[in-house]
Amino acid sequence: MRPIRWLALTSLLALSIALLPRTAAAHATPTRAEPGMETVTPTAPTELKVWFSEELAPQGSMLTVVDSTGTRVDRGDTRVDLNDPDRKLLIVSLNPLPDGVYTVNWHSVSRDDGHEANGSFRFGVGANTVLPPAESAGVPRIAVANATVDGNTLHVRMDVQGVTIRRPPASGDHGDDADHGETAGHSHGAMEGPGPVYGHLHVYLDGEDVLHAYQPEFTLADLPSGTHQLRIALMNEQHGEWNPPVETTIAVVIP
Repeated sequence: MRPIRWLALTSLLALSIALLPRTAAAHATPTRAEPGMETVTPTAPTELKVWFSEELAPQGSMLTVVDSTGTRVDRGDTRVDLNDPDRKLLIVSLNPLPDGVYTVNWHSVSRDDGHEANGSFRFGVGANTVLPPAESAGVPRIAVANATVDGNTLHVRMDVQGVTIRRPPASGDHGDDADHGETAGHSHGAMEGPGPVYGHLHVYLDGEDVLHAYQPEFTLADLPSGTHQLRIALMNEQHGEWNPPVETTIAVVIP
């Protein structure tokens, strides 16, 4: 009877493991911050701390803080707090902040699966500072945060709000696609009900669709000398234009 009992026990154990709940892959998103998200602090902080829902990868996880004019006020030293045993805390140092409203742009990379996410929130400084009503989350915004030229290479970093940039789950062959975001195998399907809004960027150079970007940073190499018009448009997951259209245009001079 012992072999029979052992077989039964083994089968029961295998069944129990199969029935264990499985954790769905997700993105690392902020759970709390100091100063608090969408709050006002009477005294200027010297650093910003943001806790996330998942363990963070040190490479790629980033915090940037800008004032009401779009000028960066952080010191560019974002780091994962190694004293946090969960590795969920991201910190960046801040320059002296006058009273006013500041926007935090965050970009996270999950350590477990490499999934990326981005978003933004605000905080205020000063006892008399009042946060204006937040813009509707249903209307995404994109803007060029930084564009640098190195010889014939252009690197662009975008400020994206209200939408998470990622590779579409059923992405096809798009030739010049920027393979910097999630791969198709790591993407999630459409979510039912309220949830994250996803999209990606189409980059047009002098009217020609030259790149599909799946994260808010991209690079164009071997550009011809001269002045070029760069148009970046937000697209839905079916590569269709956002409705209403969301785009931005800049002029680029290549020496």
